[in-house]
This record gives sequence, structure tokens and C-alpha cells, in this order.
Amino acid sequence: MKTKTIILIILMLGCTNVIGQNLKIKKKSSTYYKEIFSFDKKTKQKQGLYFKLRKSNKDTLTKGLFKADERIGIWKFYDKKNRLYFIYDYDQNIAELEKGELVNTDSVHVKMDNGFKLAKVDNPALYPGFKGEVKAKLMETFEPPISLFQKEKSGFTIASFEINEKGEVQNIIIESTNNIDIEKAVKKSIKKIETKWIPASIKNKPVISKMYVIYNISLTRDSNYEPIKRFKDKLDVIVLDFSYLGVSRQKNR
Repeated sequence: MKTKTIILIILMLGCTNVIGQNLKIKKKSSTYYKEIFSFDKKTKQKQGLYFKLRKSNKDTLTKGLFKADERIGIWKFYDKKNRLYFIYDYDQNIAELEKGELVNTDSVHVKMDNGFKLAKVDNPALYPGFKGEVKAKLMETFEPPISLFQKEKSGFTIASFEINEKGEVQNIIIESTNNIDIEKAVKKSIKKIETKWIPASIKNKPVISKMYVIYNISLTRDSNYEPIKRFKDKLDVIVLDFSYLGVSRQKNR
């Protein structure tokens, strides 16, 4: 799979250089992933093929097409084992999840006239990335407050946010927490999700839905706390487990 992907990238990017003299290839690397795409040298907008690859083995995680910085056509998203996760057609606004991905998640909280209610959907709100990408982003951007370690208070916080019909994140709320100091850090990490989501839909019509994020935090000095195991990832629930080792309490002077 990775060999075919590399050959395809070389051929496609070669064609891009020939056809569009104003296009330039760019590679962006992070700790674990590499992005390869072309952009217009004048407008600086993404134009043409886009790939996101795992750096360790060159497996494809995401591939699709851009036109003037907008996603177009068929995009494919994979899991970390290079298995297809879901396909999204940006021209038709249709999502196709692989078999098994909608088990126990075809009913999500959707905004109705009288508030949010569980309703069956064509597809829940989907982050347009490889499976687990939004979870990884939330893990990376979460910056726990110093007071969390000073109080040595393990526990969990449940946050929710809405994804509107345009795929935008709005109305971030702390549903439950045992530490009010953590609220700003949670909201800040969620706000850093800048890429628009694929909104949930009912009968092919986008609707406002709610996503939940559970921050499950364990501090090693808090021997009475065991990380809660009853929560599981679903397409509308993201569980983040944090274990902080070797923390030491700072006394106020």
C-alpha cells in the first residue's frame, strides 16, 4: 500500500508541475506525520492533491483534493493500521463510513425545537482526518493548570460543544468537573480545533449536533483515585486519559 502511494504521489506531483507552472509542492512535517500538497505561488492557497502520511512507515492516513483552499471531490480517511475509516464526497456532501463504525452511534444528540434530543442520523459529526486525529490534537493542546498539581486532585471533567450546520465548533460547555481550575484549559484546547467538521445529517440535511469530551486525569500521588474505565470512545464521545508521573506539590510561600 505505501509503495503504491509513494509512486502515485510522485506521478501526480510530477503532472502538477507540468500542468500548473504557478503551483509549488510543499512538505510539512510534525512529530509523527508528514503532509504533502501543492499550492498556488501567487495566492498561497492549496491547489490539487493532498496527502497526510505516517512518518514511521509512509502509510497513507488522509488523501484528497483542494481547489483554492477548499476541499473538493472524494476524500479518504484511514485508521492507524491503514484500513479505510470513512469516505466523504465534498461535492455531494455525502459520508460513507466503513461497516461497523456506526454501531451504537447512529443516534446522537441533535438540536430540536425544545433542545437537544437523541435522534438517528445518516452520519454523526465527523472530524475530517484519520481515525483518532481529533483525539490526538486534543491531547497535544491540553495544558493543565498548575493548581491541578498543587491540589493533587485526580478526577474527570466532561465538556461538550456543538457542531453547527457549517461544521463550526460553538457553545463549549463544562458539563461536569471536580476541579473548576481546569475549565479554561479544557475550553482552550477545544477552541484550537480549527479545521471544520463534517456536520451530522438527517435525510441528507445538515443538523446541529453535540459532541462530548471526557478528560480523565490521574495524578500518581493521589493513591485513592483510579482512572474511570466505563467511558469508551464513540463517534460522539472522545475520551482522553491523562496520567502525570512524578508530580510534586509546590507549597505557597
